[in-house]
Amino acid sequence: MTPAMISASAMTRMGLSSLSVPAGLSLVPGGSRAQPLELAECPRTILASRNPSAILDMLRFAGVRYQHPDSPAAAFGVRVFETGRELARHGPYDAITFDWDHTLGNYQIFENVAKLIRVRSRREEPPPELAATAMVAIEVARPFMHELAFGTMAGFALRQGLQSLDEWENYKPQVALSTHTWPDRLGILATYFMPLLPLMEGLLPGSPRMYAKMTDPGVRSVIHLHHFLGYAEGLIRTFNARGFDLLTAAQCDEVMAYLEDGKAHYRKPLGALAMRGWETSSLLHFDDSTTVIADLMKAAGRSGAGRLKGIHVRHPHSNVFRNVQEWHKIALPALWRRRENAIRGVVTNLARMEWKNSDLPAVLGALGVYPGEGEVPWPKAGLPEGVVLAVHETPTTLGEFWRYYVQPTNHLKELIRNARRNRGGLRAIRRAYREAVEARALPSVSP
Repeated sequence: MTPAMISASAMTRMGLSSLSVPAGLSLVPGGSRAQPLELAECPRTILASRNPSAILDMLRFAGVRYQHPDSPAAAFGVRVFETGRELARHGPYDAITFDWDHTLGNYQIFENVAKLIRVRSRREEPPPELAATAMVAIEVARPFMHELAFGTMAGFALRQGLQSLDEWENYKPQVALSTHTWPDRLGILATYFMPLLPLMEGLLPGSPRMYAKMTDPGVRSVIHLHHFLGYAEGLIRTFNARGFDLLTAAQCDEVMAYLEDGKAHYRKPLGALAMRGWETSSLLHFDDSTTVIADLMKAAGRSGAGRLKGIHVRHPHSNVFRNVQEWHKIALPALWRRRENAIRGVVTNLARMEWKNSDLPAVLGALGVYPGEGEVPWPKAGLPEGVVLAVHETPTTLGEFWRYYVQPTNHLKELIRNARRNRGGLRAIRRAYREAVEARALPSVSP
């Protein structure tokens, strides 16, 4: 883990309150790599409480803030928490997973963008000077999505027999991240910035050795990039050696998806979750990727698992592109702006995007809860008044990015290319796939 590169007061010095953001939305510094989360006393709040003040206490412990406890945003946050709690406590699912980037959180990279583009395409490890170059993003939690996630965790905790929040260290994870983020970054987020992540694992924010616990191979609440890549590598090697012969029907679909797109980080096969011990027949997953949701629903159709479902959480970066594009992840004006001006531009842009393009009403609608009804209606434009966005810089280096992300994805891409070539090309592979599907007496589904 790289030593801290950003001062604790970077966001404070910049003057977040002076930035021009929509009315009713405020920005606060969200932590620093120089200071781990503080271990606070866990409230003795009843998990099943319907008292708004008690729920706000629980949300505060999970890192959620509002401008005022009587604000429309706070009232809506309570409602979203209750929706998640009810879903997990009494719903049909035994596990719920969330994507991280652009689903629970959002970010843009602003520092050394030109060098990042060079490193992103490298097949060999960057030289020491380039590897040591800082790569820094501005990151925020997506409004009301942490309330939903923490609500589902509280609901499962109640199903497990927990009564109050101060029993949280007895919670067994039934809510997890299913993400293409690498473990080092998640460990940093859990240690310094995002209290929700330790809580997912049944840990208290600020607990000792947080980074080590959240990056440990036995961590339960995280299925990360390297898990997916490792699972995919096993499938591709098996296919390369024996074709579809040794693969189950579901694995045939998973292999075919990798071979068709040639990528290593677009898919989240259910087999990877099952390998980590997660129940996939009664799973609900939230993701900003239409590809991931389509794969999941295809798997549900194959298996006939009526309790397997995916909900698309549209990203806020564009009204045109349904999926996040590579250029959405970087702040292009940072190529010519000074650092402080680049930060100001990214923070303002992220805040305005979340205010304008929140997908929360559609998410709730997919759960059968409609924000236009009831005591707390969703506004016709923007977010409910009183939303607070905690903003922080997430620092790493270009060398770490290459080692944790670029190199392992390039490795799998090479295995995919070799398998395509060794198995006669995509036309022959598609024919073999159809034959394998027919041999298993399953309805053919075009890849």
